[in-house]
Amino acid sequence: MLDVFYRLRNPIQKACIDVKSSVILTDADFKRIREIIAALEPVKLSVEALCRRETNLVSVDAAMRFCIVKLEKQASELGKTMAVALRQRVTEHHTDLSGLLQYLCDPKAATVDETFSVPSSGVARKLLQTLLKRLDTTKTGLCLRFVSDTLCNY
Repeated sequence: MLDVFYRLRNPIQKACIDVKSSVILTDADFKRIREIIAALEPVKLSVEALCRRETNLVSVDAAMRFCIVKLEKQASELGKTMAVALRQRVTEHHTDLSGLLQYLCDPKAATVDETFSVPSSGVARKLLQTLLKRLDTTKTGLCLRFVSDTLCNY
């Protein structure tokens, strides 16, 4: 809605003058609106990516990383503030298991930054063994031990 409002700024300003409105929108107002639109654009793209049916935790990390990087690159204070808040929120919810999943999808994946850390192969093996031990039951134990031995010897 703000984008449409911004694109119609000239007719809106003319209409305000024509009706002798007490509210006159200045160029500074429209500059601020443009900053808000720019800050919301990466959020919009990330939300669209998150809403896809095939989205998994690895693509969630990619979407969040994309959004944070785009916001950090913006010149506006709003974009930078949103990036800091989003990074903090992601850091609160990102666990070793998120990094493990990233590692399992791409063992050569490197840690981009501390928010989206990917464990080393040794740490990944230990995390995986811990998970498999927690899941080990008498019915699925043989299968899990096979998976554990196969992945941890990889």
